[in-house]
Amino acid sequence: MEDEYLDLFISELDENVKILNDSLLLLEKNRKNLDALAEVMRAAHTVKGMAGTMGYDSLSKLTHATESKIIELQKSGVVTSELIQVLYQVADRMGRFAQSLEAGEDINKIPVDDLIGFLNKYDPQSAELSDVESAISEEDEIKLGTKYSVKVIFEKNTALRGARGFQLLQALDRIAMIEDSSPPRNVIEEGKLVDDPTFTIVTNEDENQIRNTIASVSDIAKIEISRLVEEAVSSIPIVSVQRGIQSVRVNLNQLDSVVDLLGELVLARNRLALALSDVLTPSAVEQLNIFESTITAIQDRLMRMRMVNLSRIFDTYPRTVRDIAAQRNMEIELLLQGTHLELDRSVIDQVNEALLHLIRNAAIHGIEDKSTRKKMGKPEKGTIRVSAVQDRGEVVFNVEDDGSGLDLEAIKKKGIEKGLLKPSKTFHRKQLAALIFHPGFSTAGEVTTAAGRGVGMDIVKRTIEEINGSIEIRTKKGKGTLFIIRVPQTLAIIQALIIRVKEYLFAIPMLNIEKIFSINDEEVKMREGRYYLELGDHVIPVIDLEENIDFPAQMKIDLLGTRRRIREGKPKVILWEKGGSRVCLKVSDVMEQREIVTKALDSIAQQYRGFSGATILDEDKVVLILDPATI
Repeated sequence: MEDEYLDLFISELDENVKILNDSLLLLEKNRKNLDALAEVMRAAHTVKGMAGTMGYDSLSKLTHATESKIIELQKSGVVTSELIQVLYQVADRMGRFAQSLEAGEDINKIPVDDLIGFLNKYDPQSAELSDVESAISEEDEIKLGTKYSVKVIFEKNTALRGARGFQLLQALDRIAMIEDSSPPRNVIEEGKLVDDPTFTIVTNEDENQIRNTIASVSDIAKIEISRLVEEAVSSIPIVSVQRGIQSVRVNLNQLDSVVDLLGELVLARNRLALALSDVLTPSAVEQLNIFESTITAIQDRLMRMRMVNLSRIFDTYPRTVRDIAAQRNMEIELLLQGTHLELDRSVIDQVNEALLHLIRNAAIHGIEDKSTRKKMGKPEKGTIRVSAVQDRGEVVFNVEDDGSGLDLEAIKKKGIEKGLLKPSKTFHRKQLAALIFHPGFSTAGEVTTAAGRGVGMDIVKRTIEEINGSIEIRTKKGKGTLFIIRVPQTLAIIQALIIRVKEYLFAIPMLNIEKIFSINDEEVKMREGRYYLELGDHVIPVIDLEENIDFPAQMKIDLLGTRRRIREGKPKVILWEKGGSRVCLKVSDVMEQREIVTKALDSIAQQYRGFSGATILDEDKVVLILDPATI
């Protein structure tokens, strides 16, 4: 059973760790929050049952001790900061179990006796009044819920009654406490259910919610619910029950491999159309178009399957900020916006790494201590805002704090000392702020774990650039700092413009192309032998790619060597915009717009700036993808 249900167990454990952390954050803000306390107990109870089923005794003992202590709290009404801190440690320890199981490590090495010992010995009644916000009054007493007897009758020909019983047990655990069951719980957990089971449960949910929860399990014919207090019986046959398993867990590596195969199918489609271009009949063209539309539909579905809601990473940030604030004896409010947006799973991990570093930096180095903020006329509670908005095919993240801001004069002085700046030159604020992205740059005299906001920022920049993103800084001393990160929503299959530079082809993502001009258009001007693009009051220099792209011969053969029958066309000027910055590129010609499958650059190509990846065209030749922001 362990191997069969391991993935499901890890997923459920992760979810309950999140519930624990979220509930503890609410409980810490208001120790009279009865719903939060009930959620803490429900999460501990659920994990206890799952761990017992899987045979993870140490985790089961830890959650049992936690559940028992919460029951005591419900009776006494005393919630202390010391106990909340220990419950945070319980959540962290449960998270370690999930990580170790996923990595195939020995979970028996994870200690639990220290936390169990504290929970067993801790007496909330003996806690000092100074540490207790207030006892919960009788009218605030936690409602333990209503007790029900629930009998579930399966269809006569149910083949997987044992598995259905285990699913039923899990479903009820999510909404209720199971006081008793017939047959006993361990029989159902081991998948040995033979007859129709009966449960005695306590829950705050109404009968409709209980019925709907049970009905989510397949092969159930009837549900009989008796409210034990009033002895009112409800027995209603199920008219329409959801059939079959509606969702499955898919390993991300397997999903990636399917996306790669789809990429190969896209290439095969392009090759087929090219090979048959001279002999296609109208009927064959129609079938080829159907083939193409089907591939596009599959691609769209797969891309949707790869999307991950930002709440998956955003929801972990409040706990991080809370821990830092507690260590520094500070108050920091974290505001989150845009959690409903989605990102491709190929970029979300690296985005999370960068955002987490910036949030920690803001909490540790950006926000001043209470006394300093008070002297500056600021609220004692600092604020960090993390927001996400969608802009065409990109997601823009803002990480802003109302702290001390960057000391640009100190940064300039350090930059001159390190030889990164010339003393005689004048620098823009953005240029000075960007110095913190230089490896090892810090204005602190000694590099420590709390040295300054420059430590590790080079890693943040590199992480974002690896996924074709960008990062910029806006700061004001004494007022705060804003980091703006732009990343593509997906990296797998994109729309691109195929361009020609001399006899070689390149691709440019369509996402940021604003407009394409002919070299003879009135907006394109020449001054002193150079082209410029005039758009209203804006004059933008044009970069001639024929003059600015030059590689060794072997690079042209190996990576740029797609030679085609070149049609004669007039040069074009491509206006490219990203984050308010514009670049104009002069190319020999624009060939076509098409879908491309992006591939990572190899170690040789990575030495040359100006490219974000590569793709394969019809002739099985590799074509580089231009990144105008770095040209």
